[in-house]
Amino acid sequence: MESSYLRTLVEVAKAGSISKAADTLCVTQPAVSRRIKFIEEQYGDTLLDRSGQMLTLTDAGKLVYKKAEQLLEIERELLSG
Repeated sequence: MESSYLRTLVEVAKAGSISKAADTLCVTQPAVSRRIKFIEEQYGDTLLDRSGQMLTLTDAGKLVYKKAEQLLEIERELLSG
């Protein structure tokens, strides 16, 4: 999986919104939605609770979010060299 997908999940979780995450990532809202759907299909679980005004992480989403942050930190370390 591309790190951009994991970065998208992290940004959506931080922003609580697909549109705010899209603005931060400089991509369209449909692109963010597709990435989240891909990750959910990849892991076979719903990662975001969409029932409220703000999106929140499900229990599975919290686990994937935590691991995504760890992987993104490793990537940053490798790139900074």
